[in-house]
Amino acid sequence: MKKMYLLSSLMIFIFVLSFNLLNAQTGFTNKATYTSGTQPAYFFTSSDNSAATPFFICAGHDANFNFKFDEGDIRASAYDYKSKYSNPIVKAKDLMLESVSFNLRPGVDELEAKVYIPSSDYIFIYPFPFFNKKLDSVNVPNCRAAEVDENSLYVASGDYTNPGKIYKYIKFNLELKDSIETDLLPFQIMSLPNSTLAYLNEGTFGTPNGKLVFVNSVFEKFEKAKEIILGDTPNHIAKCGDYLYITLNGSHKVIIVDWMSQNVLDSILIPTTGYDGPRQTLVLNPNNSANYKDFYFYTTAYDCHVYYGQGTSIIDKSENNSKKREAIGYFPDNGAIIVTDVSNADYSPANTVTVYLPTVGVNEQNISNLSIYPNPLKNIINIKLNDIDNADCSIKIYDVLGNTVSQANTQIISGGLSYDISNLSLSNGTYYININTSDKLYKSKFVIK
Repeated sequence: MKKMYLLSSLMIFIFVLSFNLLNAQTGFTNKATYTSGTQPAYFFTSSDNSAATPFFICAGHDANFNFKFDEGDIRASAYDYKSKYSNPIVKAKDLMLESVSFNLRPGVDELEAKVYIPSSDYIFIYPFPFFNKKLDSVNVPNCRAAEVDENSLYVASGDYTNPGKIYKYIKFNLELKDSIETDLLPFQIMSLPNSTLAYLNEGTFGTPNGKLVFVNSVFEKFEKAKEIILGDTPNHIAKCGDYLYITLNGSHKVIIVDWMSQNVLDSILIPTTGYDGPRQTLVLNPNNSANYKDFYFYTTAYDCHVYYGQGTSIIDKSENNSKKREAIGYFPDNGAIIVTDVSNADYSPANTVTVYLPTVGVNEQNISNLSIYPNPLKNIINIKLNDIDNADCSIKIYDVLGNTVSQANTQIISGGLSYDISNLSLSNGTYYININTSDKLYKSKFVIK
């Protein structure tokens, strides 16, 4: 795998366009391309992996690969989504980082509104979403990835030649509590329920020695639980329900793991070759199924395509846009998919993001609007559905950042329902609501004042 040194972190929200959702079989038809900063590389997502956030970071460019910012380099930068602008992608802030690398995995602390950005030998902490100053830093040699949960900061450190480590810090004072040694190149960390961590060891490209490792993190100490040999160069973890989707660049596949039993269940073969393998995978479950074979997936690849499918079968692929596709995110307000173009076919830096409408899994004839009253509202959402009488349904409410603030299963009775949000302590502002029945998706938004 060719080495590039970018900062891997992309956080972006979608420009609200007035497209209708299309049939899922033709999900690459409606699209718009926007200019971003140099080398957008990785999405931040909400804690339940249901959506991406409205800010993203572009990696910039380390022209001479010396891990320092000097003449000819381009700064890493934070970008903002501005829905009222003709070009909605607007720079918010340059980031004073010494080193940039495309394969670093940042972490987001939604509770404290902070981002943890790996940069050479430091984790830099910025306020989210303003990025107006560095809040703090942690010295970690060769840091590759960060992850946070309610109480802890986890940092992966390592390179291509020496064993790595996973460090555990107390989040509020950054005190180091424990560490555990890993194999070559720990690549990404994911915090799971029940005090469990999962991390990837990339291994060596061309050699099937990449691993997924589960670690218990209880009473401030690490305890290795299980290792799974995955194959050649695993480089991305996505979570959907009880399943982890591991994208393997060198093995040209996506492996599906049940994170509760910690067993491999299945795999998706991606028709790429050589260095042009798959990069990251987005998984959606629009029908709230418990079976991964009902899930939909999008996988980016360096062959300049995005592959779309259901279960373990590929259904379609995007156009070849002559740019290497890296990060991918989903935005629930209008069901859009965004893909980043991290470099051109010759590995020179790219600076575009592509918005695809619609999302998967719901046909155009099954998209309907619902009526909400009063609007603005305070404590109770009254909902009227014009084309349905009685049905079971699920409700999800999102804030403008794409974070899920409430979800529940309930019933539609006589074409309507009432939903109490008084216990959520929601701030004033705009929120989005999705209601799923067995065959329809209803979407709208409301305002709390």
